[in-house]
Amino acid sequence: MPNQELVKYIQDSLAQNLAKEQINSSLLQAGWGSADVAEAFSVAEGRVAPAPHMAVAFVKWCGILYYRFYGNTLYPSRSKCTEDVASHDHVFHRGHWNRVGV
Repeated sequence: MPNQELVKYIQDSLAQNLAKEQINSSLLQAGWGSADVAEAFSVAEGRVAPAPHMAVAFVKWCGILYYRFYGNTLYPSRSKCTEDVASHDHVFHRGHWNRVGV
C-alpha cells in the first residue's frame, strides 16, 4: 500500500492542474523511489483500488480460526461418522439419527 501522504500530495497536485511529469520529477528529486511514486499515482488516479481495510482481514481470519477449532459444527449431518451408535430408541447411522423399529 502506498504512503498516504504521497497519494494525498499527488491528488492535490493533480487538482491544481500540474503536469504528471512535473509531479513525478519533483518527487524523485525529493528522494522518493520510482516504484513508490508509480504505485501512488495508480491509487491517486483511481486505477488501482487501495488495499482492503484491516477489519476485512480480521473477520476473514476469525472465520478461518472458527472453522479450524470447531470444525463442521454448523452442519452435523455432514459429519464423517460411519459407525452405528445406539442411544435409547434412536440410532446414529452415517451422520443421521434414525428411530429404532420404525
